[in-house]
Amino acid sequence: MKLWEYVVRRLIALLPVIIGVTVIAFVLWKAIPIDPAIAYLGPKAKPEQIAAFHAEWHLNDPLPNQYFYYMGRLLTGNLGPSFVNHVPVTEDLATYLPATLELTITAMLFALPVGIYLGIKSAANPNKWVDLVSRFIAIIGVAIPIYWLAIMLKIFFHEDLGVIGMNNLLSLDGRLGATMTPPPTVTGFYTIDSLLALNYPDFVSAVTHLILPAFTLGFAQLAIILRMTRSGMIEVLGQDYIRTARAKGVPERQVVFRHAFRNAMNATLTVAGLTVGSAFAGDVYVESIFNWPGIGKYFLQAALHAGFTDLLGYLFVVTVFYVSANLVVDVLYATVDPHVTLGGA
Repeated sequence: MKLWEYVVRRLIALLPVIIGVTVIAFVLWKAIPIDPAIAYLGPKAKPEQIAAFHAEWHLNDPLPNQYFYYMGRLLTGNLGPSFVNHVPVTEDLATYLPATLELTITAMLFALPVGIYLGIKSAANPNKWVDLVSRFIAIIGVAIPIYWLAIMLKIFFHEDLGVIGMNNLLSLDGRLGATMTPPPTVTGFYTIDSLLALNYPDFVSAVTHLILPAFTLGFAQLAIILRMTRSGMIEVLGQDYIRTARAKGVPERQVVFRHAFRNAMNATLTVAGLTVGSAFAGDVYVESIFNWPGIGKYFLQAALHAGFTDLLGYLFVVTVFYVSANLVVDVLYATVDPHVTLGGA
């Protein structure tokens, strides 16, 4: 089977997942005792306005009809009006999504290499200081709630470092300084757009604003990746062919990174796909605490306004991102592991 055929096959298999999520979310929304017309129009809305809203959104129809009507609009890219900003939800998502992607990608660029490297070094040096430190990091990363870590980092960098006059070392809120103008939009990533515009003050500000939320978001993912990499490496390093390679005089670095890690990579790939999706969904806490204008903060605002169109739009984007990450992992399986064939996947 060719690669493109495999990708199409996997995409078709993922469609029931996306549809299932929308069904569950739609039913749960209908269980909430809030009239969306009043939530959107306000408590002072006139009865004729409420009736017109109900008619426009078919809210008086049977539940299955309401769902199919919503899916019909979803397939055309119409997610409805935002209850937060009273503009189309697609416009809101297009505005907030680049900030979340920049934060998530930066967090994973930190979590993946560091977690994999520490997992390999930990497994290759059992019960030595690097192993003990790595295991401690893994335990702390899994045990500490992400919102608690975000709050503690803000307190440390604002209050504790403020005692010695270093509280301005890293920025704590937003994407840029309050007096700065965002660079011209090309990618929506302030770090990249500021470089493309040769605006170095904006670039420095964007980086200093990005470090703390990206570290907070990536730390928990790093711990999971570290644990899975270490576990997989320990299992592989005990295999006969590894002992044979060492007996033949193959350099230890080559044994660890070329022979062992290549065969332990499947576990790391699996957890990497899950952590990318988890990081994207976990942005709600980080964005709210660090005042990061992404879809996580947008989701919280929508929840406070009972914005069902906003919430369903957010959930749809997160679901698509999550299944896309797992699709990439499936393709990587067949690429890096010769035992996995596209036809048998």
